[in-house]
Amino acid sequence: MADSPDRPGSPDRDVDAIDREFRAMIEASFPDAPAAPQPSDRSPRDHRTDEDGLPIWLADPDDEDDFDDEADGWEDVPPGQVGEPLPPMRAWTFSAVLGAIGVAWSVTAVILVLLGVTLPGWVGWLTVGAFVGGFVLLISQLPRSRPPDDDGAVV
Repeated sequence: MADSPDRPGSPDRDVDAIDREFRAMIEASFPDAPAAPQPSDRSPRDHRTDEDGLPIWLADPDDEDDFDDEADGWEDVPPGQVGEPLPPMRAWTFSAVLGAIGVAWSVTAVILVLLGVTLPGWVGWLTVGAFVGGFVLLISQLPRSRPPDDDGAVV
């Protein structure tokens, strides 16, 4: 089947004619379209590149000495910006230790089952009970209120 002259890919059609038709369709569809900006005669800024050829973007390309290479970490931080050392942890109560053992046993039992160790059914029920009981014991040890001078902003 021969290409008809109306088909866009036919050799008889002029590319400029296709562009004119397309421009006319766009102008008819979007009469208030903004004009494209005029090309600028300014050249792009000269940007430095690293050893891989990627551009290095500085806040001010003329100011290359933004960073102090002699900074040793915490020595240059003012004393007011470093918090006080944390208070020592309070001792664990007997119920908190039992709760931690219950949760730890539950995790250990799950790992054993995942490794293929067959445990009796009563051990499974004991594991579920140990997890629930240990979790409840640990949650019950949490403080019920915040100290009056605590604003909640300490991470």
